[in-house]
Amino acid sequence: MIIRDTGAGFGSDPEGLFNAFYTTKHEGMGIGLSVSRSIIESHKGRIWAEANDGQGTTFVFELPEHQSLEAELQRQMQLGAGRHSPGTAPD
Repeated sequence: MIIRDTGAGFGSDPEGLFNAFYTTKHEGMGIGLSVSRSIIESHKGRIWAEANDGQGTTFVFELPEHQSLEAELQRQMQLGAGRHSPGTAPD
């Protein structure tokens, strides 16, 4: 997903935008992008910011393709299959 704004933009450190309590707004709290990054990363995604040509910033985030619960359980079972000998209980 790509989101573009036409605000003041940012300085030379786009990663600083995602720090808790960083804000460019007089009345801002500075937690929105920090919380957004935490949520996106908890879903194994990523978010970043790029300066626009001219004014503003472009924010981009990507999330991995959704995997069904059944596919995830099968993957977990395959990962665990090599951990113990047949006929013994897993750790």
